[in-house]
Amino acid sequence: MLILLICSLPLFLYARDSHIPVAMAYLGFASLGPPLVYTLSQQALYPDWRRRLLVFPVLALFGAGLALNNTRAAIEALRGRGGPFNRTPKFHLDDKRGHWAGSAYRLPLDRITLGEVMLAFYALVTIIAAIRARNLYAIPFLLLYFGGFGLTAALGIWQARHTRKRSKWLPANRIRPRPAQSSDRVVGTG
Repeated sequence: MLILLICSLPLFLYARDSHIPVAMAYLGFASLGPPLVYTLSQQALYPDWRRRLLVFPVLALFGAGLALNNTRAAIEALRGRGGPFNRTPKFHLDDKRGHWAGSAYRLPLDRITLGEVMLAFYALVTIIAAIRARNLYAIPFLLLYFGGFGLTAALGIWQARHTRKRSKWLPANRIRPRPAQSSDRVVGTG
């Protein structure tokens, strides 16, 4: 996904007289695969599959927005380095008095969030280039990148900012993770 976004801007800027619309039409047709698979799976599994499809746009935004983090994780795996997937915090709030901002699992503002901001801006510039090149067929896909990276960056910034505000007044003893308990097992895993 990242390569497609990164290559789009130079194509729109420098290849105005080429046959890009024909090539992009094939990409547009191929992009129907994931939504079709998602729709068919929901239809096969659930009687209320139409209602479930209402969340597909949000799912698509998060999927596009996590592309940078997933790319980093794939590169680390290929290089033999492991690491946590830091986009799935586990706050374990037992009651209404618990605060996620004081949790040891909260996410700080990091380079991935900065990269997501930069990619959202890059997608916006690419949208403008596509409009100027009159390649309007590409705009829905570029909007997906812009919205996805913008959403994940905004959530990362919000969480880091909210964490800083909350952690100023939370006592330090509330910031320790609790040990795993036998009741934490997922049902059906043995």
